[in-house]
Amino acid sequence: VIGAIEELDAGDGPAIYAAGNFRTTDRRLQSIARFDGEQWQPVGDGLPVGSFEGANVLGVARTGAGARLIVGGRGDSGFYIKSFDGATWLDMKAGINIGYSVNQFFDYDDGTGLHTYTVVKLGTPPLYKLEDTTWHPVSGGATAYSSYPYAATTFDNGDGESIYIGYSGGNSRIVQRWSPSTGLQNFDLGLPSPTVLTSGATSFIKVSNGESTRLLVGGDFYPYDAQHPGARYLAQLNGNTWEQFVPVPPSPVADMAMHDFGSGPVLTAILYDRTYTDATKFTPYRLVNGAWEQFGAFIFTSGLISAHFSAAGVLRDIDGTLFVGGMISSVNGLNSNLIARFGPGHCFCSADFNQDGSADLFDYLDFVAAFAAGSPMADVNQDEVIDLFDYLDFLQTFTSGC
Repeated sequence: VIGAIEELDAGDGPAIYAAGNFRTTDRRLQSIARFDGEQWQPVGDGLPVGSFEGANVLGVARTGAGARLIVGGRGDSGFYIKSFDGATWLDMKAGINIGYSVNQFFDYDDGTGLHTYTVVKLGTPPLYKLEDTTWHPVSGGATAYSSYPYAATTFDNGDGESIYIGYSGGNSRIVQRWSPSTGLQNFDLGLPSPTVLTSGATSFIKVSNGESTRLLVGGDFYPYDAQHPGARYLAQLNGNTWEQFVPVPPSPVADMAMHDFGSGPVLTAILYDRTYTDATKFTPYRLVNGAWEQFGAFIFTSGLISAHFSAAGVLRDIDGTLFVGGMISSVNGLNSNLIARFGPGHCFCSADFNQDGSADLFDYLDFVAAFAAGSPMADVNQDEVIDLFDYLDFLQTFTSGC
């Protein structure tokens, strides 16, 4: 499972990190990895691997010792927050005594300078602020909507920058916002309250046209009946009211990004279909000429996208390349391992082993070299053993081509 993909600079230059619940034959390369442009490298001795969702959020913590890479998740011994000092992973959960796990790390200036914030599942209250290496609860205002804050961002709606929190799970409303002057406010006018059949808000994105910036919220919400009116799957903020984003996405939104396919940045989203047989079908869509257009398909090994598993359908645009992560078992009908990318010189294709944009003899030779060297990259079926079955699986994928 890949729960988070981010480009972060923790003081040693920007780098792409992926976190989740995974391991390879290199025991250091577990649940956290850093991409060097060609291969995934270990970060320290890695993070816990267990039966729960693993690491599901990445960020940079502002501490008294400077910027540090920070990771949050849940392992077999409970939820954790850890920071990396360049050599060792250190506990950084002090101050949060109740919670299931964390979602989102982000920076916000509450008038006392820029600090790192997070939202906590099953936390009371849901919002916490980091001061040096200790988290402090942010209270005041309305009661949290539900136990599962899922997404968070900052946005200036014309009355000062506030923190917006999206909730998933439960039969309550799904968006609140917080600022020092207002405290926690109910802020979901125009959005339907979720039902037992929906999961609520899963992602925010800020979209700019050069003159103004809009805040969008996506998720699994829709006007289920007369008692649950409002927008469907994707809404944009207009003043203090959420309005239906047009065109309406054909299915619920897992995550969103802006990506340039060659004619300027367009809204891109991972949409999902729970009705797909045996698993959940996650499909990348882009907004082209006023219509949603599909450009590939993923099959995720688990159909679960809920407050408990934020690991499904992670979408990020990093330096012009789209990265998709989650519980992927296939990409465009081919075997895959948790993560895929699309961009200049790249396609969502597992046969393109060296990711140079084409599946050719060099991919086969590179795989054979990795296989002979016992590289974790050759563990195609992710069973932690590099053997004949990995070779046969890659051969089948390579024969299918892109």
